[in-house]
Amino acid sequence: MARLLTPKLLLRGFEIFLVASLLGFVATFVYGDDLSASLAALGRLEWPWLLVGIGLASMDWIGGGLRLWVVARHIFPNPPLKGMLLAGGMGAWAAYVTPLNSGAGPMTMYTMRRYGVPLPVAVTSTLMTFIATILFFGIAGPLAILFGAGRSLGTKGNVLGLSLYDLFLGSLGVVAGIGVLLIVIVVFEASRRVMGPALPIICGLFLAYGLFGQYLPEGLAHRDYGYDQIVSQLALGTEGIYGIATLVSSTY
Repeated sequence: MARLLTPKLLLRGFEIFLVASLLGFVATFVYGDDLSASLAALGRLEWPWLLVGIGLASMDWIGGGLRLWVVARHIFPNPPLKGMLLAGGMGAWAAYVTPLNSGAGPMTMYTMRRYGVPLPVAVTSTLMTFIATILFFGIAGPLAILFGAGRSLGTKGNVLGLSLYDLFLGSLGVVAGIGVLLIVIVVFEASRRVMGPALPIICGLFLAYGLFGQYLPEGLAHRDYGYDQIVSQLALGTEGIYGIATLVSSTY
């Protein structure tokens, strides 16, 4: 992995992501078919609020850098705090300008490598901070919706027929899906290390059956289960990963 993910390759990947984003922005203007209105909207920006947004974004940069520093120092002696803060900022900036935030990881690892952190440490630290971010949004997002956050966005914005609140719910669903996927991967790998490959293989087969069993021949097929049902069963219900068995094993 370290030989493949060289700083030069990471930088080239970021450049490709940046070009893809620029093409996406151009395509958005062309699709909108009203360039003059788009340019006029820029003149109606509330610049003080733009400065507030930049300030809030800088908190993300600093927080991301501190997370990297806390994680990296456990496996690499004395990582430079300045370099980690810069890596967090560069990763956040790369996330803003690349499709689906895909450039954040490569730019973060590239910056850490430039400040003397070995690439395997940079990859591990970036992955762990990504998992922490997913867990945070996986918890904070539903709580925010529960307390009514974002309801006013339902009447604002129109992106391909979707309101800003629809986009908020959609992004939360993506984060929740990624979180459940990470949980399943961690549990499967932990089971493999403790009990060997048999249990993960059996569980994987039954998981695949739940996802694709409706396509099997009659007699083996089941009715189609939605992804929401499977996610709830795996991670949210009392019979899933965080169910009664985990509760008992962690308290006795």
